[in-house]
Amino acid sequence: MEPAKTEDKPLVEEDLGNVEPDVKRQKAENSETVSQKKQSEDGAKNHGISMRLCLYNLPPYVSFKDIEKLLESFEPEICLDQYCLDKRKNIFFLKFASEGDKSRFCEGVTPETQIRNRKVKFRPVTHKEYTRFVRKNEVGYKTRLSEVGKNQATKEVATKATEEEIAEEMKTPLKLKVTPFCELPYEEQTEKKKEYLFDLIRLLNTKMIKRSKDTRTQAPSWVVDQDQKEVLCCKFDQFVSGPTENYRNKAEFSIGYSYHTKKVTVGFNHGNCGKGYMYVEDPSEIRIMSHEALKAAKDLQTLLEKYEQYKPFDRFNHGGVWRNLTIRQSAKTHEMLVNVHLNPQELTADDYEKFKQDLKLTFKEGQDYNDGYKIVSLSIFENSDTSDAISEKSTLVLLFGQEYLTEELLGKNFHVSANAFFQVNTPVCESLFKLVNKWCFSGGATSDQQNQANTTLLDICCGTGTIGICCSDGIKKIIGVDIVESAIENAKQNAIANGITNAEYHCGRAEKVLPDLLKELKKSSTDYEFVGVVDPPRSGLAGDVLKALRTCKGLDRLIYVSCNAKTMVENVVHLCMPETKNVRGPPFTPIRFAAVDLFPHTEHVECVMFLERLYE
Repeated sequence: MEPAKTEDKPLVEEDLGNVEPDVKRQKAENSETVSQKKQSEDGAKNHGISMRLCLYNLPPYVSFKDIEKLLESFEPEICLDQYCLDKRKNIFFLKFASEGDKSRFCEGVTPETQIRNRKVKFRPVTHKEYTRFVRKNEVGYKTRLSEVGKNQATKEVATKATEEEIAEEMKTPLKLKVTPFCELPYEEQTEKKKEYLFDLIRLLNTKMIKRSKDTRTQAPSWVVDQDQKEVLCCKFDQFVSGPTENYRNKAEFSIGYSYHTKKVTVGFNHGNCGKGYMYVEDPSEIRIMSHEALKAAKDLQTLLEKYEQYKPFDRFNHGGVWRNLTIRQSAKTHEMLVNVHLNPQELTADDYEKFKQDLKLTFKEGQDYNDGYKIVSLSIFENSDTSDAISEKSTLVLLFGQEYLTEELLGKNFHVSANAFFQVNTPVCESLFKLVNKWCFSGGATSDQQNQANTTLLDICCGTGTIGICCSDGIKKIIGVDIVESAIENAKQNAIANGITNAEYHCGRAEKVLPDLLKELKKSSTDYEFVGVVDPPRSGLAGDVLKALRTCKGLDRLIYVSCNAKTMVENVVHLCMPETKNVRGPPFTPIRFAAVDLFPHTEHVECVMFLERLYE
């Protein structure tokens, strides 16, 4: 429940109408004194609450693990300084490490954001809460800031590590930070990733047993007895892999000082943000990066040496110019995109214009850059915010070409801009979409294949429409749904560009859009068969979307593509648990799952699961 507001209502003349003149005067004087005192206190306390937010409407017995899971869903992860929980009111107080972190949190928490099926809400912290509870109960988290003077702009990070600790940390090779599996044989990497997913499938089984006990319902027949720990409740189908070296079609390099050379470097972060230090080291030993991206990083680094009077942007003190370099490329079209992020406020107008011209001389339009690649887009992102995340405040300055490159997937073409989401491993992404397409029509537990010509593909959380468009051949209809309006517009453009006329895209919440759409389709024809594909962000599907999928009549086959198998398990429990008063709709059954290694040499692995209603 939201605590009552504590702001004092100032006295006004109308409030004194029935009071004697002397009493009126005395109260008015007291009111002015209180008001002045309150303004003074507000100014003194403002620094104490400006970096804080209060989270409410949280589920019972909420813990910091729940909040941490929410923070980890942001990319990059949101950093906190301090936090505390008021158990009596079931509200959380968060103090952010920077204004950028707070802004990204406020922008990223949407009406769809949930913690254990409760929609997260937030509001500013009141002075009363701060002085009476927060200040006394806060505990430190990852990043601590020390205030120098009264000006927020002079804040500096208090380094909590000694020189010896920093030196010890920096002994770890950068390649082990970026690609922790790079020294393992690839066969061993695949076994580790398979076992990781197997453990999560066993966790799914355990959670189903617990949920059945909690709801006093009978566990589904596919659930395995607890004493059969090595038996999986869902069939493992295959491990999909592809190129393991130089496979990334996107590179995001940071710009900063090297710990070893003390010079400006374009590469990858190495340090400990939580302890107040971060360096940028040379990326040449990182095997997953393309030769073209590494060359671009080195070329930009050489150019920046001519501008030694300007410093890289400091993520702790929020000063400096050079921020990031983004490279995109397509091995099929041999197109390449170069995008430099910088803070223009500390550049003189003359030097900024000179830098633009030097940048165009370094990355020339149309010329063979490396191994047949041609640069078709060169641009600058102007970003003066404290956060590196691109927001509405950021401005794109196009130096030449268009704002995108063209990528090809399974014979379909897609426009990909510098900041757009697109899978970084094109060959394995094609294998993933082939698997999804196959399962759409033959992934079920029954021997009957769906009639492809009568099948409508529901592309839920469709983004720019890549999955649906790549699976469009031979099917009756594609219906894409996404809450992001710009993504829906891109999906429509991609469909038109590929000559697809049987696709339609709807902007809105899936739980509101899907039921009406399916009703209309069933009215128009009795031949429709439906298969759904969901590809949610790392945070998984929202509770209302899960409810819509459970109660969606006619949707009996569902393919879940997950970049975070932990949240997939939580979602699948909801989709598959027996019906109760609170959970309506026939449950799904997990039929099979596959591992897709989009990220060799790292710990990450994609998981795809096929679910079906069997109506036992």
